[in-house]
Amino acid sequence: MLCHRMLCFLGFVAIAFGFKSDFDSIPSQDPAEESEETGTDTLNQPDEPPFDSEDMYPDDFEDTEDIDDVAKPTNFIDKMSHHRDTITVRNGERFGKWGTAEYCPEGAYAVGYDLKIEPRQGRYDDDTALNAIKLFCEYPGGSGAGEITSTEGRWGVWQGRTKCERKGFLTSFILQVESYQGYYVDDTSANFAKFKCRDLRGYYKEKELALSLGSGYGQWGEFGSWSNSCRKGQAICGIQTKVEASRGVHRDDTALNDVKFFCCK
Repeated sequence: MLCHRMLCFLGFVAIAFGFKSDFDSIPSQDPAEESEETGTDTLNQPDEPPFDSEDMYPDDFEDTEDIDDVAKPTNFIDKMSHHRDTITVRNGERFGKWGTAEYCPEGAYAVGYDLKIEPRQGRYDDDTALNAIKLFCEYPGGSGAGEITSTEGRWGVWQGRTKCERKGFLTSFILQVESYQGYYVDDTSANFAKFKCRDLRGYYKEKELALSLGSGYGQWGEFGSWSNSCRKGQAICGIQTKVEASRGVHRDDTALNDVKFFCCK
């Protein structure tokens, strides 16, 4: 009986020793133990927020001018440069295809615009009116950053740039459009565009900005409603136009039909 108990006890010890050996062979999952090997204290390292976390956008951050002064993860600037809202109007027309969107350089915004307009062609010739919109980009410090247009119609001439007041940027727009006239009637679609300007931080109210044109421009159609405005801390930074390509001789062309703008922070 005693031998039987001793054998059981020795067997139990052997089994327990085997489990302990197997357990010791499993790599440690304790961050503190790993830190002793790597020489870093992982327990004191803050967790980096996920890429889409709201923590990456401080509530009081409204301007890219001070971006280097904000404590941020490494990918903060890249994320902000692609953070865009789209503003549109409801009265754009149906013809044509959307072209490639174009953007101001990173950190720059639209401060003014120009319109490419075909003047009235006469009773028996085809009219197209508005053919393209050009935006002029600047950095908040005032230095120029080029111009952008997206797709253009082939007709018309540029009317000359107009620009927001000092430290103002384009933030909303309105489009004059002639609605579809039906078969055997000349269509022109978009005829004219106006914008509103505001400071980047949104301290002041928007002010309307429009090209001053002589007679013969923007003769057809009506203005719809104003688009939404870019949020505080944002301004227009990109453009995408919907343009109908030339349809050939003795066909009704409309050129620019619709446009959308992008707001960047």
